[in-house]
Amino acid sequence: MDADEAVFHTIDEYSRMAEAYDRHIRPRFEPIAQRLVELLDPKEGEKVLDIGAGTGNATLPIASRVGPSGLVAAIDASDGQLRVLQSRASDAGLSHIHAETMNADHILYPRGAFHAVVSNLGVPALRWRQTLGEAFRVLRDGGRLVLAQWDGIAEWQRVYAEAQKPHQTPTPSPRLTQLREASAALNDCPDRDELFDPEHVKVALTKMGFTRLQTVRETFRPGFASLDAFLEFRTAWGYSEMEWREMAQAERAAFQREVEQGFRRVFGGVEALDFKIFFTTAWRE
Repeated sequence: MDADEAVFHTIDEYSRMAEAYDRHIRPRFEPIAQRLVELLDPKEGEKVLDIGAGTGNATLPIASRVGPSGLVAAIDASDGQLRVLQSRASDAGLSHIHAETMNADHILYPRGAFHAVVSNLGVPALRWRQTLGEAFRVLRDGGRLVLAQWDGIAEWQRVYAEAQKPHQTPTPSPRLTQLREASAALNDCPDRDELFDPEHVKVALTKMGFTRLQTVRETFRPGFASLDAFLEFRTAWGYSEMEWREMAQAERAAFQREVEQGFRRVFGGVEALDFKIFFTTAWRE
């Protein structure tokens, strides 16, 4: 499976699991979104593009700040995620959010359409340079870009994957087989490692014409009170959910023991698990 096909399977899973994602994942990422909005400092009347908006973690607070005289265009390749975002926006009375299903590396807005572009962990690893190039294009002169991104490959993901592998079902369903292949293809994509490196991102942004680049590295503690709370978070996305669902009961119990031991060894316990994030701010002048 090539990376492009893997992306299509990934998008389908984000749509399938959109409501679970909003319940169990979005709240854990909320402090990251709050910090991004703080760095953006949106002004009333501004037009802002949110790339990879998901269910609206950054979109809604930005919309509250720009007010009805402004606009937030929320784009995502997953229509299921955007349906949840639209429902949340409607409940909050934020009618100046425009959600559109769109690929981030081909943004269908004109040059200079926005005062600001943001992404809260939403820039896709595949062709991320094209995505940021599109961000530069749609920014007006004097506009700014603010990104939140994983700072390196998360250690908790490595511990989880290593504990899970020996306990996966040997007879996966056709869909799980596809998702395993998709996950492997994206993990092997060199773009991913570069996107998770703030120095690579800064070099790329500078080549595109961005100026006044600033990067801040921060650590967030999601506050998992137990392994069950972490598993509720981790299995709220399609591939992880399906691996968990198809795992034999005895293997599931063994996997839980191993992942808990791994977290205790690496972090001192699941409650001490951290999210390491970098924020990059850049300007089009």
